[in-house]
Amino acid sequence: MAESHIENTRSKELGKLEEMLEESRLAKEGFFYRPPMTEREREWLSKNRTADAVHWNLLADMRPEQLSYAR
Repeated sequence: MAESHIENTRSKELGKLEEMLEESRLAKEGFFYRPPMTEREREWLSKNRTADAVHWNLLADMRPEQLSYAR
């Protein structure tokens, strides 16, 4: 979100935090806000998740544009 709003200072600060978190990536697949209800939902989330969700090994379909309150 910070990058899309061209907030360089905030973006740099968040980048540093992301680097620190990199070592905490999930070893096994997890989920963000609740576990998938069915195997079908798990499959859908796996196919439709963002590149960031893949990187962090999360089953989630949340996208930055859904975070309208984040500024």
